[in-house]
Amino acid sequence: MKDILQKQGFKVIAAGAFLAEHSIFPSVGAGRPDGQDKEAMAGFAAECRKILEKGNFQQYGEIEVPGEAGYDAASFKGVPLKPSGDKTCIKCRKCADICPKKAISPENPCKTDSELCISCGACIHVCPVGARNYRGIIYKTAEAQFKKKCSEYRFPETYFVSKYDGII
Repeated sequence: MKDILQKQGFKVIAAGAFLAEHSIFPSVGAGRPDGQDKEAMAGFAAECRKILEKGNFQQYGEIEVPGEAGYDAASFKGVPLKPSGDKTCIKCRKCADICPKKAISPENPCKTDSELCISCGACIHVCPVGARNYRGIIYKTAEAQFKKKCSEYRFPETYFVSKYDGII
């Protein structure tokens, strides 16, 4: 995200990694953000405000964040897991209305166009009867592996520009 913003001419002064329920495997991160997360978010916002109040952002060094630079969105092939509806679907079409990629046909809301779907999970959360979800043995297997790898409690991480004098 930092790279994308900088290419657009923004001066990145801070970054934060905050946790929430995972959109595909909701048992991972369930209940997040929690109280500790919200305190961290408030602290992050307060530090950002201090930097912004000082002005003249060009005087600060470049922000350093962990991870690999050079994310290429064009090379991302997407998540192979796609939600679908089941026989409890009442055809209210709320899923089709909310889908940002129009991958759900209003005429047949139980089906998902896997070529268009980005696996965001919005359709699952808006379904009033719980008819839409991820299904199948591949999902169950992936869920078990993901939970094993990612269920450990992690604390939010924040990063600020390097020459900001509020940082010690």
